[in-house]
Amino acid sequence: MRSLLILMLSSLSQCTLETIFISSTKTPKFFLSELKLISSIVELSSNDLTIVISILQTQDFSLIIDITLDSQYTSLIDQVADYFQVAYLTLSNPNFSTSFPNRFYINQKTEKAAESVKSVIEFFGLKDFSILYSSNYEDIKISSIISSTFKDQITSSISYDENLDFSNADFLIRRMIKAQGVRKLLIIDSGNSLLTIQKTIQERNLIKAGNYFFFYTKCPQKILIDGALILTESTRADSDSQFQNDILHIKNVIYTISSDLNKTHVLYDKNNVYEYLKEKYPNNYILNTYKLLNIQQRYPIEVGLYTNTLNITKKIIFPGNIDYLIINETLTPITMSIANGTSELIENISFPIFSYWYLGAQYAVWRSNQNQDYKNFYLELFPTDCGNLFYNYNLSINCFTPIIKKLGIVYLTSIWGTLAYGNAMTLKGFDIFIPQISPFATNDEIDNATVFPEFFNLSPSSNELFSTGFILMKAFGWNAANIFILDSDSNYKFYETFINFANKIKFDIVNDIETRLIPANYTRNDFEKYKHYFEIAKNNRCRVFFIVASNANHIIEGLYDVGIRKGDAIFISGDFQFINYFKTEEDEKKIEKTLGLIENSFVFSIKEWNGELGRQLYEEMSMIFPDVSMMCLTYDTVSLVKESLAYIFSTGNDYEDPYFLAKTLRSLRIKGCIGSIYFSGDSNSRQNSVFSFYQVRRNDKDGSLYYKELAEIDKYSSQSITFISSVQWPNGDIKYPSNFRPPSECGYDNNFLIPSPKGRLVLLSFSILILIMSIVPCYFSWKKFQNQFSDLLTKKPYSDSDLLLIFYIFIWLNQIISLCPQTKLHSTVLKNIHQFLALDFLNYFIIKHDKYWHITYFLIAFCYFWPVICILISKEVHISYENNYFIKKFNYFTHHIIPFIANICFVPIISTLMEVFVCIEGVGDDLTQSFLQRDCHNFCYTSYHKFLMIFICASLVFYIWFAVYYKPLWETTLINLNINTKALFQGIFSVFQVSLIIIEKVLKDYSQIVAGSLDCAVLGILIIMSLFIKPYNYMRINVIFYTMLVFAFWNVIISIAFIFDDKVYMEIIWILGFFVVLAVGILFYNRFPKMLLSEKDKRVTILFKFQFGRSRAEYAISSINMNNEDAELSK
Repeated sequence: MRSLLILMLSSLSQCTLETIFISSTKTPKFFLSELKLISSIVELSSNDLTIVISILQTQDFSLIIDITLDSQYTSLIDQVADYFQVAYLTLSNPNFSTSFPNRFYINQKTEKAAESVKSVIEFFGLKDFSILYSSNYEDIKISSIISSTFKDQITSSISYDENLDFSNADFLIRRMIKAQGVRKLLIIDSGNSLLTIQKTIQERNLIKAGNYFFFYTKCPQKILIDGALILTESTRADSDSQFQNDILHIKNVIYTISSDLNKTHVLYDKNNVYEYLKEKYPNNYILNTYKLLNIQQRYPIEVGLYTNTLNITKKIIFPGNIDYLIINETLTPITMSIANGTSELIENISFPIFSYWYLGAQYAVWRSNQNQDYKNFYLELFPTDCGNLFYNYNLSINCFTPIIKKLGIVYLTSIWGTLAYGNAMTLKGFDIFIPQISPFATNDEIDNATVFPEFFNLSPSSNELFSTGFILMKAFGWNAANIFILDSDSNYKFYETFINFANKIKFDIVNDIETRLIPANYTRNDFEKYKHYFEIAKNNRCRVFFIVASNANHIIEGLYDVGIRKGDAIFISGDFQFINYFKTEEDEKKIEKTLGLIENSFVFSIKEWNGELGRQLYEEMSMIFPDVSMMCLTYDTVSLVKESLAYIFSTGNDYEDPYFLAKTLRSLRIKGCIGSIYFSGDSNSRQNSVFSFYQVRRNDKDGSLYYKELAEIDKYSSQSITFISSVQWPNGDIKYPSNFRPPSECGYDNNFLIPSPKGRLVLLSFSILILIMSIVPCYFSWKKFQNQFSDLLTKKPYSDSDLLLIFYIFIWLNQIISLCPQTKLHSTVLKNIHQFLALDFLNYFIIKHDKYWHITYFLIAFCYFWPVICILISKEVHISYENNYFIKKFNYFTHHIIPFIANICFVPIISTLMEVFVCIEGVGDDLTQSFLQRDCHNFCYTSYHKFLMIFICASLVFYIWFAVYYKPLWETTLINLNINTKALFQGIFSVFQVSLIIIEKVLKDYSQIVAGSLDCAVLGILIIMSLFIKPYNYMRINVIFYTMLVFAFWNVIISIAFIFDDKVYMEIIWILGFFVVLAVGILFYNRFPKMLLSEKDKRVTILFKFQFGRSRAEYAISSINMNNEDAELSK
């Protein structure tokens, strides 16, 4: 610049072109000091033409140069030039002057400047750009021309004061440019506010790739933005200021005129100078050229030239060091970084689940961009991979160093609390304040808003989380638990907080301190080393287990291997990935073991998918992702940012101001996928969390596990727990299981019991012997009593004995139902009353141990007492000595009690005594290691048990022989019995009863389906035989008996068909079948003649009184009445 001036001055000093400068009071002294070196200067102090002429007549000049910078002198100087017939150059604004042939403008008209700007716009094909222009008249006029020409391509046109201060400039750039997402900006400024505008652009971080800045100015030296394009007058490109540019321009024109005239050897007189100017500048404008400059590394580089068209001469570098212009890039990217990596910095392991959960955030970004939530912006995510669980400061620093400037406006940090805290510490180490949001970082160290005002956690604080979990456990009456937590740095703080909170509310952690933390690398191969961990948890009998570990499948397998079975343990986890830990298992045997245990376990988590938005998002995302758990939380990390950005845009603030963004994030209350989200002043955790309580269920079709939502937990609601569906407890329990398993009644682990095939074989052997011993007396009984049967040929009134026999049939039905397979149907519909009516007191009252032995010893004695009774009755001793006082008492016993015992107690006596043979489980394979089912303290086939088995077997044989043989005898002892039973059928029916007892003892616990199938076969044969034999002499009684058998058969069929089903429709089918059988029975019952007539005034109470009462007088009167009625009927 300085060398150019020296060259021109030396040239000018050698030329003979005489010039004179006319100045005014507005002419800067800088001008005068520079130009007086070239020629003399005349200052106008008056507008009097005569005075000015008189002054100039003393001067020799061929050219006048107007440097008054005041348009009021234009007319005066025109007259002077006309008087001297000389051309003159002027710096006056050509926009405010009339035309004069001798006047040549050094500066160009505004329209010409506007044409040059238009050519730049057209050359680069600018679209969707905004114009900033100062309030300078020329700037306004250029802007107006550009705006009218490109009105469809301009997004906004904004004017500002030409002497703009920083505060207003910052407001303008922040609110009108950045907040509106303007990426292409044309700035027209004569120079007064350029530095201020650029400073605000730089401080608002707008100088980045994808943003473009075009300047039209007279002060190109003030442009400092790298990558900016500057259009300016050609001479101004080499000057440091506008005034210096004018001086340089003047000198350049003088030098050009002198040089050109000197080449042609023309005299420097007035006429030649005028003719030269008129020929070279016919439109009277000296300036016709504009330069296009490009700021590269803070230096202006000439990259193009404009005369009538724009020509690019060099490569252009735009902001961000890119050499191309993206014409169609109209949206401004807003970058957020996200911790969605899968690797760990400390250990060479992969942890993909957090990355999968963060797909919810990626979906939120995609959905926002698709919906065009912001007019001129779009969201983008910058992925990071600096760990998920484990934290090391130095490694974290190394990981973040190359990406620290790429994190964007917000960092969606790690989901795990320990690493989220670590990331916050790392960023503090870089002295960077950036808002950080985690969906589930429960960590007290980072929950302090004073220490970490930049951190936000969408989950509740650890106190809220733990208190909710403990509320759940206390709701079930549980005040203690075993815990297993992964032993890692990432879990230590969690473990400490958990223990402290448990101690605070006096909740017992019952497993030893040394066994609570499970090694992070624990697998089934380490079972023997850590077996005592699980044994301690098992031996304290606490059934509640709280597990937080990614190797939960191996932990639960370890519990299984020490004897924990379904119903022994209830697992609770706050990890929604709980069931996924078992899906990676490959060993099917291991899968079945662990799945059986975790079925009906519980998981509690923050309630997701709330409100209409939540439900809509659940439907959308479920169609894309196979598992959407936790994605609602990660989705809302973006929701929180989106709502904050919307507020910032509406208020015109800077979305890249981290402090204002953090303040906005903390102050807003928004509705997201998880419901309402807001933060308190002193905590970084979400304040209003509702929890969902889920239970692990198994799909009946494919056996897969899934979560069933059971309840909502809101500790601040009037109802803290709201149940949505019923809980399924292990083993079908109805009430909440107790906190502790009851101690083993046998002193050894029931879960290690094994079937005893040898014991079942011995049971089967004894059963066959008993069955044979029931068949033999059946034949002899038929031979002895076959002639006692007589048909009922005449109508007679019902006797009490007849009604009692019908009552026996009803009891037999209940005994058959009790011996057949049992389902939930029998406990819900029948309430097990059939067992009571069947005299099956062992099962109805669940009699075991000493009580069982008391009953057994009594029945053994009865087995030997009963044959004596049978022999005495058969020999008619009670008739031979009927006048004896004791015999009289015995006769009452004979007529009332003995028939009842003979018919009703046959099944329960045999069933009870056969329990001594039931040794089908044991603690080992040996026969002597099996134990008695009714008394697990007594091992079978020991010396005492052997003796007892043989003795009871002999007793049963003895009893069954006499019971079956003399069974027809008891009908002869019933007074006035009209209904007779065939002796053959009585024996056959006894054999079938024994068969059902044997099936129940041998097979019922082995397989209810097998046992039920054999029961169906036995009942089917019995029904067929009954139809052929017709056991009773009265067909209506036969129909009642048939109906009883058919219903018993129907009951077994339903029990087999729905053995594993407890649905309501099973009960409906069973009841409908009962009524169908009953209806058909009634239909057939009415088809047969009525041979027994009832007495109208006889009540049920009198019938029982007669049967069991002591009044012989009443008996005599009744007998006489019945005899009289028989006589009348015979007539």
